[in-house]
Amino acid sequence: MHIVTYPWWSGWALPVRCVRLLHGCLGLIAITLLPACAWWAPSAESLPRAELLGIREVDRDGGETRYVVTLRLVNPGPRVLRVTGVSCYLHVDGTLAAEGFAGPLAPLQPGTATRFTLEARANLLGGLKLMTGLSARGPRPYRLEVRLHRPWSLLPLALNTSGEVSVAK
Repeated sequence: MHIVTYPWWSGWALPVRCVRLLHGCLGLIAITLLPACAWWAPSAESLPRAELLGIREVDRDGGETRYVVTLRLVNPGPRVLRVTGVSCYLHVDGTLAAEGFAGPLAPLQPGTATRFTLEARANLLGGLKLMTGLSARGPRPYRLEVRLHRPWSLLPLALNTSGEVSVAK
């Protein structure tokens, strides 16, 4: 039987099997707890907010309609917000009307906001849904889902907002 002695200040002398078992258990605990830190959700008051400022029809190309969507991103948190990409999904009257993607944004300092535009495309059904929203009197209810892709993060941060919108030509 091999005996492993730890440094003189610990006073421990353990068999090699116990040391290997102890190292294995500590490694397993570290492997299971480390990803849990990534799933730790920040507090609700420090989450960024996305606001829909406007949507404007650009043109139609066959069965597809292009829109320019203007968004404002607010960072109320205490840290700089870095965004490598933004995915946008606009639902009008419960139907996915348009979706788009924007590339990286400039880092957003704490307590500031930025305004940006992205091109969103609507398929035939989504374009018809938006067009019926144009012919109806008054604004239509919408739900906006914005997904912020951040560096060193596997899952995007999903931000949802809702309200009423009118599509400008």
